[in-house]
Formats: sequence, C-alpha cells, structure tokens
Amino acid sequence: MPIAELVRQKLATGLTLRQLEQRSGGSVPYQTFGKISKGEVRGWPKSREVIEGTASALGVDAREVVLSYATQFQIDVSEDRSLLASMLPASTGTLTIEQAQAVAELIRAFTAPAAVPAPTPIDISTFSTAERRQVTGLVSELGDRTQAAQAEGLAGFAAVLALVQSTLASAVQGLEGS
Repeated sequence: MPIAELVRQKLATGLTLRQLEQRSGGSVPYQTFGKISKGEVRGWPKSREVIEGTASALGVDAREVVLSYATQFQIDVSEDRSLLASMLPASTGTLTIEQAQAVAELIRAFTAPAAVPAPTPIDISTFSTAERRQVTGLVSELGDRTQAAQAEGLAGFAAVLALVQSTLASAVQGLEGS
C-alpha cells in the first residue's frame, strides 16, 4: 500500500499530525506527515532515522515503510507476504521464541480446516436395560436437535450434536450386533 494511504489510515484512527510527529520521536515533522497524507511525496526518506520514526509513528515495521514508499513510486515490490504479516507491528520482533510459536499455533488453529474426529467407541454392554433405553432415546433426541440446529443456521453446533449422536448410535449398533 502506498505510504500516503498508510498515513491516511493512521490519521483515520483519530491521531493528529502532531501526534504522529511525537510518535516518530521528533524525527518526522508533522508537516511532512501532512504532505505525505496528501500524496505529496517527492522522494525517499533522507535517513534511516526518518524511516524508523515513520514506522514508529504508524505502528508498523520499518520494512513496511520502505515498501510503502516503493509502492507510492509505483515500483513493483510484490512478494508472498500475507496481509496479516504486513499488519504486524514492529514490536513483534521482541517476542520470545515461545511467544512467537504460541502466536503461530493460534493462527494455525484459526486457519486449519475443521477436521471432524472419528467417533470414539463407547461400550454400553454393562448398561442396564433402562440405561440402554435412555441412550437409544438420547440418540433419537440428538437427531431431532441436530436438525433443529441446522434449520436455525447453527452449523457448528449441529456438527457437534451429529458427532455425539453418531458416537452413541455406534455404541447402540455395536451392542445390537453382538
């Protein structure tokens, strides 16, 4: 995204140009942020301190600032970075390896395809006749509730109910087959 857009996004959060200057540690005057936000970008930042100050003010990595300037000047800097990677603040570099692994595991949990585990066999052979009837009734009731959940648009809940129903149904069928 062009540097002008990056600055405009930060301003849209309610920060002022003077606050951006403060967040830059004073390395980028508020007037410069104003010009950038209007697309009046004439050249590359003059120093590393300006790049790092801009990154600090915008809450992004210095690399993102450099890429944003390049994009502003229509230089192709396409890469395989995800949108999420470009949104991470520079402070993620201070995470310990354990913290970084925990964040990565959390992201994997959100992005992994949902796998439905195979039903775990349940042995109801030791159940009394009354308990077996209760299980059979529960299987029927779970089927009805699964259908109701699907009708209500609760697909995730319906999937859980269907899993429990199939587990119990397998136990009942296993008992009837023996």
